[in-house]
Amino acid sequence: MKLWTAFALKLAILLLLNPLSLSYPTPVHHRRTVDPEILTNQMRHVLKLTLDLLENHVIATDIERRFKSLPTVPSKATDLNSLEVNSTLAQLHADLLLFDLHFDWLNSVTKRHENAALAKLGELMHLLKALRVSLQRQMSKLEVTPLRASSPSLPSIPVSQWEVVQLSLELLQQFRLYCDWTVRVLLSLKLKN
Repeated sequence: MKLWTAFALKLAILLLLNPLSLSYPTPVHHRRTVDPEILTNQMRHVLKLTLDLLENHVIATDIERRFKSLPTVPSKATDLNSLEVNSTLAQLHADLLLFDLHFDWLNSVTKRHENAALAKLGELMHLLKALRVSLQRQMSKLEVTPLRASSPSLPSIPVSQWEVVQLSLELLQQFRLYCDWTVRVLLSLKLKN
């Protein structure tokens, strides 16, 4: 019985001396990292749909560049080595928002001229919005402040169906290049984690 009272007394003293350690859980420090796997898979899906849309076009020539505000892709492979996660995610988000605004414009123009690819364009726009939401989640995990997207400089409303085809082809070609580059960027970020 003496042993039990001595143990109870020691336990009571310990509880009085250190009450906070038992009443609050120890904080777990989570490593804040980006999960590029989710973003990479979504981007690959967007790229595949873009390639499907480009496959429907019958012309394969270079088109004059009328979308002046589209993001450009860096041309050097060494640029992949110098990427930082926070700034890259912020730039990707701003670029995708800009493409989204261009596709909204193209969608409204395409509705005026009956186009068979309208359903796939709507699907592409839906996937692009979902990708942006995933990117925003990753950015909030890392507490990355989004960049302000620049205003798009859109061409005048096309008059003919031929102009709509040319503009959609140009936008899709630019977006395909951007998607391909973005997949490489996300894979590079994955290797850095």
